[in-house]
Amino acid sequence: MNRLRIEDKKLPQEVYTSQAQKASAVQAPTNEQQPQAPKDTVQLSGRSKEVQKVREAAHEAPEVRESRVAELKSAIQAGTYNVRGEQVASKMLADNLVNKLF
Repeated sequence: MNRLRIEDKKLPQEVYTSQAQKASAVQAPTNEQQPQAPKDTVQLSGRSKEVQKVREAAHEAPEVRESRVAELKSAIQAGTYNVRGEQVASKMLADNLVNKLF
């Protein structure tokens, strides 16, 4: 029968301690030694740039068109303002859709 003989008589705690010492001896690389990670970049398509321009134009537009308000007031006072219910419903749905998108 062959017997194995253990040459190193270190106790397990000593082995763990020496391994921990070796690990702490290894220095973490400094900022100068660390490789620089590539920076994230974003490239917008032509279509997305157009959408951004439209959004900016919409936000810059005045909330109330004074000339249109004056025109409608005079038509109402004169009794000549007529609108179909389908037009009102269509505009309301379109406005609702736009509000959901933006």
